[in-house]
This record gives sequence, structure tokens and C-alpha cells, in this order.
Amino acid sequence: MLIKSELNDKDFKKISDFVYKKVGLNIKDNKKYLVESRLSSLIGSFFNSFTELVEHIYKFPEDSITQDIINRLTTNFTYFFREPIHFKFLKWYLQNKGKREKEIRIWSAACSSGEEPYTIAITSHEAMNIYNYDFKILATDISTKVLVRAYSGLYEGEKIRKYVPPNLIAKYFDYNINNDMYLVKKSVKDLIAFRKFNLKSNPYPFKRQFDIVFLRNVMIYFANPEKELLLNNMYNHIKEGGYLIIGLGESLIGVKHPFKLTKYSIYQKV
Repeated sequence: MLIKSELNDKDFKKISDFVYKKVGLNIKDNKKYLVESRLSSLIGSFFNSFTELVEHIYKFPEDSITQDIINRLTTNFTYFFREPIHFKFLKWYLQNKGKREKEIRIWSAACSSGEEPYTIAITSHEAMNIYNYDFKILATDISTKVLVRAYSGLYEGEKIRKYVPPNLIAKYFDYNINNDMYLVKKSVKDLIAFRKFNLKSNPYPFKRQFDIVFLRNVMIYFANPEKELLLNNMYNHIKEGGYLIIGLGESLIGVKHPFKLTKYSIYQKV
């Protein structure tokens, strides 16, 4: 059978529409080459053509192969202490407003491979005695692939040494010299619950409100109507006076939302 590995415009449009409806990710026309490169290995192994792939995802939107396709198309680039100004703010919040709370909840809403929620946990340990509080971090992502890695808490030595200060490495990681890997310590991992979650869900299932939600570097993939729905959902699940943090390179200009901008892409519910 002839295997067709080239992605035509029609199939690209169908894939883009599917991903948009499924997870709210807006794949622009100039990303066709990216979609083709990330899915090309499936052609010849699971499918004989991109047309066959398209037929599959529409027929079986919830199966494991379709989830793998979603995983491949969601960009997951992150590292420890990325955009450190946000973690300085987190430390300030915990040492000031947070210490007056009996219950503290923080949500890493697009946690990718785990660097962000682990950085939140380390920062929290450094800021306060968290064992005096009902303290929990929720870490969610649409990609099951990155969640598996995040839950493992295992990272390459080079990446840890590049981004994490030596004193924090010594306190919060165990080192395996045989494979040059670092494992996040139990005191850090125990603060975090990792869950698969689609930000496009409506309504959200959470019973408790969050002090701070990290929603960084994910809305760049959403169109404005999806951003507005997402922000309103977030607003309903943040405590009065709580905060929403987006990426430093992101902007909400032209997006209707109920938050007040403070500084450094940090928004407050008022």
C-alpha cells in the first residue's frame, strides 16, 4: 500500500479544527510544518496517510492514539525558576498575606514536565514553615506524557545545575552519580497533586478556591474568545484578593477579563 507522508492543507485544517475544539489550542496556518513534523512518525506505523490519521481522531476522539497526537501537538518548554520575578512574588505573598491563611492552595495550571510546580514547592518551603498550614499545590496539564515525567520528579543533571542554585539543589534533590540525574525529594513531591485537566472544561470541578494560579505561557495558543472564557473560569476559582500569574511575554490587551493588573504580568481578583 502506498504511504502518503505529506500533510495537505485540507487535512491540516481538520487537525487544527479538532485540536481547537478539543483543548482550545489555536494552531495558526504558518504552523503546518510543525504539525507535520510532530506527527510524521505516526505515518507508516499507525496510519498509511494523514487523511487516515484525521479519520481516526474524529472517529475515536478519546482513545490512546488520539491522546498521543494531542501530546505531540502541545508545546512543553519549561525549566526550574523560569521568570524568577514570579517566584519572588510568591515568596512575598506567603510571608505576608499567606501567613494569615489557615488553608493555602496554589495551582500550576499548565505544569508541563513539572519544573514549575516543583519550583513553587521549593519556594514555599523557603518562604515559610508549610507544615503549620493546610498547604497543597495542584499541578495539571492536558498532556499525559509530560504528566508522567512530572510525577517521576527525575531530571537531568545539566538542567538542574543550570537553573537551580547549589544550596537549593543540596536541600531539595537527591543525586545519582551513576546516571547524572537528580530526583526531587519527598518533602517537595508530597506537596503536589498531579492531574490531567483540560483548561477548556466548563464548569471547573474545584470545590476550594486558590490563593494563586500560575497560568504562564499557555494563553499564547488560545484565541481571544477562549482566553476570555478561561479567565472568567479562573476568576471564579480564585480567592478574593488572590492572584493570577501569566507569562511575562504574554498580553491580555484586547481580551475582556475581570482582573486588575498589578505588575510583572501578575493580576489580582478585586
